[in-house]
This record gives sequence, structure tokens and C-alpha cells, in this order.
Amino acid sequence: MGTAIAIAGGAQLAYGIYQSQQAKNKIENYERQELVNTAEGLTPSTYKAQFMIQEANKGLSTTAEALQSAGARGLQLLPQAVGQYQQGIERAGIDLDMQGNQIELYKAQQGERIQQMQERREEMELGGYAQQYATGQQNIASGLSTGLAAGVMQYGGGGSNTNNNNGGWGDVFNAYANTPIQSFKM
Repeated sequence: MGTAIAIAGGAQLAYGIYQSQQAKNKIENYERQELVNTAEGLTPSTYKAQFMIQEANKGLSTTAEALQSAGARGLQLLPQAVGQYQQGIERAGIDLDMQGNQIELYKAQQGERIQQMQERREEMELGGYAQQYATGQQNIASGLSTGLAAGVMQYGGGGSNTNNNNGGWGDVFNAYANTPIQSFKM
């Protein structure tokens, strides 16, 4: 009976060592995932800005023709026409700038989401390996204690009394069991 228990304890010990080593290798060789930020390639659309500039150019061209036909009186309106043209160009630039800012904000938000996803995945995966390692360590301890208990049963007589005097572990345990606590010096 004690031999079978010792074999079971040895098997549990060996499996615990195997589990712990496997988990340790997985942790040491863990490769982090590289997630891609889909917003990285985004650029502002120039279509709207080009359209706004084209409209400003048409407006200036139409105004210039009208001012030319008005003669000297049209020259007085020239600064106003140029001002409107510049405002159209500025609006196009502002629109491009706003798009660029929105894209940068979106990239940052995507980057933050990716980082959080990556951290959650890594925590879960590495946590599983850590659990596997802890289970292996627990199996090692259980295997050792089972093996030791089997050895005590096999070679210690598992309950012999001091009169038997067979020299096994049972005698050692019985000797300490029958010793008063005051006898032990600390």
C-alpha cells in the first residue's frame, strides 16, 4: 500500500515539475502582440479646401471683372474684394487644420484603446501562465508530502510502538510524541 502511495506521490511531483517548467518557459518566452492603429494612415481631405479655394478664385475673378468695368469707382471696392478672397483662402486653411486636429485626436484615442486592449490580453494570458505555475508548485508540494507520508508508512511502521523497537520512523515519531513539551529547548 505504501509503495503505491509513494508512486502516486512521485508521479504528482513529476507532473508538478513539468507544469511549473512549462509555465515558466511560456512566461520567459512570451511575445507581446503588436496591434496596429488603423488611424495612422489618415490625412486631411483636401477636396473641401480645394473647392473653397476654387470658389474664392471664381469670386475674385467675377469681382475683378465687375470692378474693371466700373472704372475708377471700382478701384475703391478692390480692397473689399481682396479681403473676401483672403477670407475664403483662410477658411480653407482653417478647415484643413481642423481636419488635421480631428485626425490627431482620433489617432490618440485609437492608440489608447489599442494599449488598453493589449494590456488586458497580456494580463489575462500571463495570469493564466502564472496560475499554471502556481498549480505546478502546489503539485510539487503535494507530491513531496504524499511521498514522505508513504515513506513513513512503509519504513516507519506507521504506528509501531516503542516496545517494537524496529528502528523505523515510527519509533522516532513515537519517541517525540511521548516526550513532554518542557523537554524541548528553544
